[in-house]
Amino acid sequence: MNWSRNNPLWGWLSLVLAVMHAVVSPRDVHQAESLSPLAIHIILRWFPSLTWLLLAVSFFIQSIFIAPRKTQANRIAFAALFCYATFIVAFMYIRYF
Repeated sequence: MNWSRNNPLWGWLSLVLAVMHAVVSPRDVHQAESLSPLAIHIILRWFPSLTWLLLAVSFFIQSIFIAPRKTQANRIAFAALFCYATFIVAFMYIRYF
């Protein structure tokens, strides 16, 4: 079995994780709901799922073996990194400030 980035299995696994994050709501989000503004609540609730969804799209595009699409897949993966970094910053803000 090919375990490189070009395998669509990584896209399916990322899609499953995105659905799991969308369906299961973490407890900390509901505790922070009364203390945080709406933007931070949205970031804490939906950005992990958005991160996995963007990674799934990136993996599916990577699995199509067309050179120009690989740069698009990398841009989508960087957008996922930005979503995850935004989530981490919001999480630290709620925890320590």
